[in-house]
Amino acid sequence: MLLHHLASQGKRGIVVRTVSTSGIIERLAQHHGLRVLQTPVGFKYITEAFLHGEAHPEDAVLIGGEESGGIGVQGHVPERDGLLNGLLLQETVAVSGLGLDEQFAQIEALVGFRHHYDRVDLHLPRPIDRAALMEDIAGLGSLGGHTVLDVVTMDGVKLVFGGGYGMVRASGTEPVVRLYVEAPSDAEVQGILNELRERTLRHLPS
Repeated sequence: MLLHHLASQGKRGIVVRTVSTSGIIERLAQHHGLRVLQTPVGFKYITEAFLHGEAHPEDAVLIGGEESGGIGVQGHVPERDGLLNGLLLQETVAVSGLGLDEQFAQIEALVGFRHHYDRVDLHLPRPIDRAALMEDIAGLGSLGGHTVLDVVTMDGVKLVFGGGYGMVRASGTEPVVRLYVEAPSDAEVQGILNELRERTLRHLPS
C-alpha cells in the first residue's frame, strides 16, 4: 500500500524487497514501471541498498521492506521507522478515502494477484544436513500441484510458481528450519506448508 501510494504521487526509485516477501510487490512495481531489487532476508541488505542509492542517484531507492514488516522510505533515514510508516498509512486512507483492507483489495485487483501467506518455524529435535535439504528442495519440479517456474537460491531455496511461492531456510546456528508459503488461498498455503514440512522431516537423521 505504501509503494502504491508513493508511486501514485509520482515518486520514483528502486523497490527493494527481501526474498521472503510477497510476489505482489514485484507485480505492483512493474505496474508503476519501477525496478525491483531482491535481497537476502534481513533489513541490513535494504539499508545497504539505500546507502548505495544515496551515493549513486541513478540507483536511489523509493521503498524497501522485509517480510517481518520493517519498511524504509525515500527521503528519511535508511532504516525502519514504524511511526513514520503508520502516519503514511493514515495518509493513504485520507487521500484514497478507503480503509486499509479496501486499498489492499484494490491493489490485488489491479495486479491480478491474490495474497495468502503463512510461515512456520520448525524446531527440530537434532541438527539436519542443511546442504542435502536445500538440494532436495531445489530439485522439486512442482509444489502443491503448481509447476515451479523459478528457483531462487539467494537465501535458502525459494520455489516460485504462478500465484505464489514456497521457501525453505535453515538456520546456520540452531536446528530450526523456516518455511514460508504464499499461495492463492489459505487452503493452498496450508497444503504446501505441510508438503514442505514432510519433505524437511525426511532429512532428520535416524
